[in-house]
Amino acid sequence: MATWRNVSSKLRGAAAIGAILVAVAVGASVTPFLVSCEDTAETARVEREQERQEAKAKREKTRAEFRQRWEQRERDQEERWAQLQEEGERQRAELENVLASETPLKRVRRVRRFRWESPAETRGRIWNVPEEETEGALLTALLRVCIAEADGRPQDCTGIWQVIKGNRRRACDRGMIRRITECVDGEGETYLSALKRHQRHVLGMMKFRNKRAVWISKLMPDCEMPEGYLKSENHWDAHYGSKACPQAVADARRLIAGKLPESRPGHRVKWLPGRPVTWGGRCETKGGACDDHTACQRVLARIPDTNTLNAFWCRVGSERCRPDPEPICLAMGYQYEQIERDDGRMVWRLKTKGRPSTQTEPESLPEETASIVSEEGEDENS
Repeated sequence: MATWRNVSSKLRGAAAIGAILVAVAVGASVTPFLVSCEDTAETARVEREQERQEAKAKREKTRAEFRQRWEQRERDQEERWAQLQEEGERQRAELENVLASETPLKRVRRVRRFRWESPAETRGRIWNVPEEETEGALLTALLRVCIAEADGRPQDCTGIWQVIKGNRRRACDRGMIRRITECVDGEGETYLSALKRHQRHVLGMMKFRNKRAVWISKLMPDCEMPEGYLKSENHWDAHYGSKACPQAVADARRLIAGKLPESRPGHRVKWLPGRPVTWGGRCETKGGACDDHTACQRVLARIPDTNTLNAFWCRVGSERCRPDPEPICLAMGYQYEQIERDDGRMVWRLKTKGRPSTQTEPESLPEETASIVSEEGEDENS
């Protein structure tokens, strides 16, 4: 029995020793693993810290560069402002020297306006009007006249403007012409007044001749379809809104500025020769207005080769106008005689007033252009 206890105690001692050996072996194997994990975590932490430091340094560098650019920009701007201020002071000083050396400026432009055909002694109401105030009205009036007379053809519009410029009264002589509606002190009749005298219908000075004149009288430079237009909006856009009207506006602006309209395919524009004094419908144009009789009674001659829908006329014997009566007028039966004026010049005059009693239209007349007929079969001519 004692022997068995000895054996048992020995076995327990051996087991304890074995357990100790196992624990030592396990600890020896786990320790490197723990050391390896700690090293990896430390490395990752160091790398993250390094990345943060690099990003911070990059941001600081970017901020510094931006700050430098901004400061340089402010310095450049201050230098430019200083230069501009210096240049402005220099120009101001030069202008003051020029103004000091010039004569005093003229007084404010004063415009006098009158009622249509009012008595000559009527005193016009006076406004102080800057020159550019009537520019829009003049552009609108010239646009309407160009559309009314030739659907905006640039060569016709050019000739019409030449007539207006040539016939504008240099003095406000309402004792002779009571249809003058606007004058400028020291400058004479305005171009707007001259336009009203030459095309009274579409500019509202007389009763409208037909329905076409009604809608033209409401046409504006924005080329929107005017009230009273006889056809559809699509028709307006196709014929006027996108083509004829905008081109006529551009041409009118250039003419008012003293320039020829820009040439376009099929429209090479030029100034008419000599001094055109009026325009009107050609009697040989079927369906159009026949204004030749009025010109023949005034002893005028046609300007040849104008490439216009309307006929343009000059005074017989004037510069670059034919020296003898117009053949078309002679073919219509008009008779003229030559007389000597007090200054010794020989001029032509009509033998009898009014139209010839026996009128015969010429069998063959020059066909300088095609006709244009309005929707009502009647052109708007002066």
